[in-house]
Amino acid sequence: MKRTLFLAVILLACCTGVGNKTPPEVAAKKFVSALQLDMQGEPICTQIDSDNDGYVSCTIALRNHDGPPKTMSLQCAVLGAGGGCVGRPADGCKETQPQVPRSNS
Repeated sequence: MKRTLFLAVILLACCTGVGNKTPPEVAAKKFVSALQLDMQGEPICTQIDSDNDGYVSCTIALRNHDGPPKTMSLQCAVLGAGGGCVGRPADGCKETQPQVPRSNS
């Protein structure tokens, strides 16, 4: 009985983890700052994790002294991501690489 109770307490502690505490917009600013890039304006992030991977899409504008701003697409951890019983917590941001669908011919 004591062993079962002990395991239940451990499982409950694992599955009620806090997760990511940084809003995606703040994480995007930190990402740009760490790369020493010159951001123009504020990051724009969706608030819906459409593929359930713990990240939302963010777009930032970078100053381009030779013309119009350039954009960078990021995936940034959503608030609370990584809490609970997951293998790898979502944290920070990562640059999005464009994906081109392949034809089945």
